[in-house]
Amino acid sequence: MGKKTPPAERALTARQRHWLGHLRAIERSGKRVKDYAAEQGIPVQTLYQAAKRLRKQGRLPPSGRGSASPKRFVKAAVAPEARGVAWRVRLANGTVFESAERLPAERMLELIERMGQAR
Repeated sequence: MGKKTPPAERALTARQRHWLGHLRAIERSGKRVKDYAAEQGIPVQTLYQAAKRLRKQGRLPPSGRGSASPKRFVKAAVAPEARGVAWRVRLANGTVFESAERLPAERMLELIERMGQAR
């Protein structure tokens, strides 16, 4: 059986699917854009331009620096505790999650990781 195209991607042009496939492959690989580009024989600037076009068209989520790969580390700051809130997390995209329940560190890290993957 052939690989099915997800419904959200059916409206994409072949060119958009092509570049989106490369950008997703970079994310999955964990490689630097420069290294992936060299392996694939693609000019690195071409990948950055494709990412910029796809973001502008709303086909790719915004990125902090225009990079095709996700940030591995983000700046964090400790804020004074709000009344009734045990913890609060603000993701790079501006999404805020808070809870009055105190959680073990491992559980908080798991939730933060899941929130970062949800789009």
